[in-house]
Amino acid sequence: MTMDKDLSKQIPYSFAKTHGVVLGEETRKGIKLFHLSSLSLPVLAEVQRVVQKHLILEPVDEVQFQQHLSQVYQSKSSVLDAAEIMEEDM
Repeated sequence: MTMDKDLSKQIPYSFAKTHGVVLGEETRKGIKLFHLSSLSLPVLAEVQRVVQKHLILEPVDEVQFQQHLSQVYQSKSSVLDAAEIMEEDM
C-alpha cells in the first residue's frame, strides 16, 4: 500500500481506531478510506474536513481493518522509535 505519510499524520491513531477509519492509498480519483460498517456521517465529515480531498469509501471487515490500521500506524511508529534511539545515542 502506497500511502502519503502526511495524510496518515492528519488522522490520529486514537481517532482511527475508535471510529473504525484508516486512510489508504491516494489515486487519481481520490484517497481510499477503509472503514468498518459502523462509519457514521459525522466521522466521515470530519475525515473529509481534515483531508480535503475526494474519499473513496472501502468497507472492510474487522480483520482487514486491523491489518490496515497496523500497516499505516505501525510503520509510522517504527520511524519515530528509530529517531528516538538515534537521539539517545547522541
